[in-house]
This record gives sequence, C-alpha cells and structure tokens, in this order.
Amino acid sequence: MEKLTLENYRDLTQKASEYQLINDRALILLGDSATILKDTPCHFDRCISDPPYEFDAAGGKSRFGNKVNSFEVMRSKGLADGFDENIIREIAKTADSVILFHHNDQDYAITGLLTQPYSELDFIDDEATPLVNISRPALYDRFVKCQWRKTNPMPVANKHYVPETEPWIHAWRAGKFAPGGELSEKMRIIDAPVGKSDYDHPTVKPLKVMRKCIINGSNKGDVIIDPFAGTSSTGVAALQLGRLYIGIEKDPEYYEISVKRLRGCLAAFETGDIEENQFILI
Repeated sequence: MEKLTLENYRDLTQKASEYQLINDRALILLGDSATILKDTPCHFDRCISDPPYEFDAAGGKSRFGNKVNSFEVMRSKGLADGFDENIIREIAKTADSVILFHHNDQDYAITGLLTQPYSELDFIDDEATPLVNISRPALYDRFVKCQWRKTNPMPVANKHYVPETEPWIHAWRAGKFAPGGELSEKMRIIDAPVGKSDYDHPTVKPLKVMRKCIINGSNKGDVIIDPFAGTSSTGVAALQLGRLYIGIEKDPEYYEISVKRLRGCLAAFETGDIEENQFILI
C-alpha cells in the first residue's frame, strides 16, 4: 500500500471523536481503542505498541528534570492500569506481526495473550441462544523476547532490582512474516538512554528503540497500527522508515501532540530526539 485512504478506514474514523489524515501516510484518531477497533473489518499489516503497563504506581519521583512527576501522571491518566486484551485480538485478525512493550510483572500475561490458545464466550446463532465457550487457537506461533537496556537507569531498587531494562515481546506467524533487518539489527538487546521528554509523557520511548522495532517488526510500505499511540513515537519512527501509520489515542492532550509531531515529521521538521542531539519541533 502506497498511501492511506479514509475509505479503507472509514469504520475507524466513524467511531473516533476526532481524526486527522496527514499526507495520506499517517492517520491519528482520538478515542478509546476498545470501542474503535471492536469488530472492525479494517486491515492492518503489523502492530507495534507501548500499551499501558499494569503495576503499582504508588509513590515514585520525577526523573532527569522532567517537568512533572512521572508517577503522578501515570496514575492520573491510567497509564498503570493495563489494557483490554480484546484490542490486540481484533488487530491480530489481520496483523501477522505484533510487538508489545510491557512491565516485568506482565511478562506471563502478555506472553500468554500472544502465544497461547484461549476460549471466549460467544453466541451459537443469535442472542436467544445460550452462551457457550468457543476455543480459539493461539494468535501467533513464533515469538522472541527483547530488551531495551537503559544506559542511564534510575539509581534505585525499592526492595527490587534496578530497573535498567525494559522488555518487549515480538510475536509473528511463521510463513507469513519473518523479523527484518540486517544481522547486526536483529540483536535482542538495544542500548539507549532515557532522557527528558518535551511532551510531558512519562513513558515516551527513544526513537532509537522504536526504529529497531519498526525494522524488525515490519516491512517498507506496511500499515502499522499503534492502538496506544501516546505522543506517537512509533508513528515518527514508522514514517522515517517508509511505513504507513495508524495511531489511536484517548487522551486529547497526547492526541494533539501526535498530530503536531506527525505533521512535523512529514514536513522534515522532526529529525530525531534529544538523546541524538537533534531538535524536535512541535
């Protein structure tokens, strides 16, 4: 696919509170992914996302001079409350490759979501027929676990281990997809620093990390969806590497930032991130 068209994604835009199609290469929607993606007939090639983690965000301090306390933001915006697994199941109907970041405590649940058979309640014929359990096959049959190793981790442990790594799982369907990139780009660990965020988003990922995910988890020209777009770091990396991008974000503030970042990226204003000593125009 060379460009995005509203006709192909009308089902999504009709359910969104607001949307922007940018240069026929990026579509960003404001709304809840569970609602927008429910029973959608739309097609996605790949999914690459950093969904809300599920963990105890009590306490915590701000880091590296960020403008706000990161843990306060996570609590207020529900970024530590997890997500509806049906969102990924809807995307997996067409996406042959999925990358999901997750908290250490979610490792078992996320791995199971992507790689284990499951059952769900369904109607046999119509709403008058009693509900029954329907067995479903695993969403994907191959997977690998990768790590972002932070070169400047928070120097705390809080009765645990120092959080110097952050995991993601890449799952795909054998025979329909294989991880991309040169041999040197297929390493399971990538080193990158955590830095200040110009966007006041507490979990923004470095573009260096997201570009690796795009290279390994998609092909040029693919339609990549991120149902938890945040400030669209996934989208910026995808556009820089010749992919098409669909992002869904329920927070109006982050949605507006996404629109500005994606417009800037396609206008060649956004050339990198702070860690690379480059400026971001929003």
